Amino acid sequence: MKNNLFEFAKGELSQDAMICWCINWFNYSDMPRLQQMAKEILVSISGINDIKTVSIHQQYNKIDILLIINDKIPVIIEDKIFTSEHDHQINSYVDGIRKNAKKDGSLSIKGKQYTIDVEKIKTVYWKTGHHYDADKVVIADRIINIDDVLAFLEPYYNDSEILADYINKLHEDKKWYVEHKRYWEYENDNSTSHWDLNISKHHIAQYTLMRDIFPEYLWDMKKGNYNEYYQVSSGSSSGRPWTEMKVFNGKFPKGDEYVVFWRIDTDVKAPYISLRLYEIGYDKKSKECVERHALLWEKMRDAMQLIVEKNKFEIDKKEITWENVNPGNKRNCNEAAIFHYHFEQNIRDLWMEVEGKVKKMIKSVNDEFCTWANNELGKYVN
Repeated sequence: MKNNLFEFAKGELSQDAMICWCINWFNYSDMPRLQQMAKEILVSISGINDIKTVSIHQQYNKIDILLIINDKIPVIIEDKIFTSEHDHQINSYVDGIRKNAKKDGSLSIKGKQYTIDVEKIKTVYWKTGHHYDADKVVIADRIINIDDVLAFLEPYYNDSEILADYINKLHEDKKWYVEHKRYWEYENDNSTSHWDLNISKHHIAQYTLMRDIFPEYLWDMKKGNYNEYYQVSSGSSSGRPWTEMKVFNGKFPKGDEYVVFWRIDTDVKAPYISLRLYEIGYDKKSKECVERHALLWEKMRDAMQLIVEKNKFEIDKKEITWENVNPGNKRNCNEAAIFHYHFEQNIRDLWMEVEGKVKKMIKSVNDEFCTWANNELGKYVN
């Protein structure tokens, strides 16, 4: 391993420090090249051309980085690498600054007094990791990705060993993202276990496959909105990644909600994709709730069986029958599969075909099911 500082300083706190270090060169006229770099970054992220002073504060009211430009204009930087914004963090930080500033705009930060313009607060979402759907709906004045950061810094590669290390690490990260999007490749070339496939180990692989099947144009993206139809989300269970995408939601006559979503995950047999029903607020102690859920699941399951049997899908010269995707009996669970298909390794090459039969099958199943659900269950849809 090359002795690169950022092979050891990989976390978001280290990146916070790097951002602050780059910007703070604005205050050092004896280093004109690095001062120019800082000035270009500041102008780009703030939209302010006439910058005379900049003060840098870390973790003020949990804000990763707060800049005060010209002792007047706050610039909030929310810094991410691996995670995404949650709970509308940036908006809450803006509200916090407005709340803390007095009527005349006076704001005290670590003993230093500013008179700020609360109507001119700037916001920046700075993420060098892969931008997932949750990152694409973030509301901020400026969204920064890894290519933006490289554009800021690469002209100054030879001006600092620290900069060179950081730039080299960003290029290594970009290479990693490209390699691990290949969902049907093994992370370890010598492995034959399905647990070592990228799709079993990494969110970026699962996300890429989900978007290959369900392209982003299907998603009616709205800034600030989360969990919309065809918006991809992710999580983990005991360290195992999973990826989900909602395609339908509705209500029972009494108002309780349920959702239907696709899930990519891995079990002891293989990675799989599954269309699943989940009931929000399911109460297994309530006989009425259990029966209501069971009847809905059985109705969906019967509709799915008709879809599969009618289409006679054929993969690798073999017909996909109902038994291949039969989700089994889950009448008494708040979450149950309606369609369940394992990614068998003997057809890996077929999965990699962008317009291949496997992806077309999943898309066709989804479209027919959603048409049926909107027609048959639509009167309860939110």
